[in-house]
Amino acid sequence: MIVQVQSFKDVIDEAGPGLMQAEEVAHLSEKAVGIVEKSLARIAQNNQLPEEEVEDEDDALDADDLALIKEENSNEFDLQVGAAELMGVLMKTHRDFVAKLVLTLRNEIIPACFSSQE
Repeated sequence: MIVQVQSFKDVIDEAGPGLMQAEEVAHLSEKAVGIVEKSLARIAQNNQLPEEEVEDEDDALDADDLALIKEENSNEFDLQVGAAELMGVLMKTHRDFVAKLVLTLRNEIIPACFSSQE
């Protein structure tokens, strides 16, 4: 998914202004925001795993499991960076169509990021 998001960004950046209409920019903006929101939910879910109570010792997370969770969260952060770069290239190339995206970022995403403990 990271590669797909980065590829979208690269194509839009290379094509420049005029590639998309307002509806297409709005749709892609919503998808990018959705990617970030779903990624944040997956990170929160991953972070809850070590705190869950287990019925027996065999179900307890070991060092390999914790390393895997850390790697998954790292991949989620990379995905979020890719989505942010996609939003940035939309702002750069289609600035007349990103007002809703900017409002969403300003009112929802950025405050959530600053309140995060990550």
